[in-house]
Amino acid sequence: VAITVNGVYLADGYTISEKALTFDSAPTGEILVMYDYRALAEVVKGVVCDVVMRELNTPSNQLPATTYSESAGNVSQSYTLPNASGAIKLWKSDLKALGLLRQKIDTIDLYTPKRGC
Repeated sequence: VAITVNGVYLADGYTISEKALTFDSAPTGEILVMYDYRALAEVVKGVVCDVVMRELNTPSNQLPATTYSESAGNVSQSYTLPNASGAIKLWKSDLKALGLLRQKIDTIDLYTPKRGC
């Protein structure tokens, strides 16, 4: 993460937790937060690996069926696949890791007073 205030790069004077950016002293002016996309590339690699491993971890001796029935007279089998189309599905945790559940890119101008409350 790279942070600038009024175009001046900040090397320190702030901390970043999971969802919060906290300044040691209140900055004035336009705050711009930039993310390093190489880090995002590493997250994408991890999500792709997780998705592939989920697909490959189905035991080879059984189908990934959600329902299965069997009968002995005249030999009958029936099963329902959870993903009959073969499409790879992303879990909610995958979308969250990629930042696709909720994204917001914005700047905050601390000088402009808000109207109302």
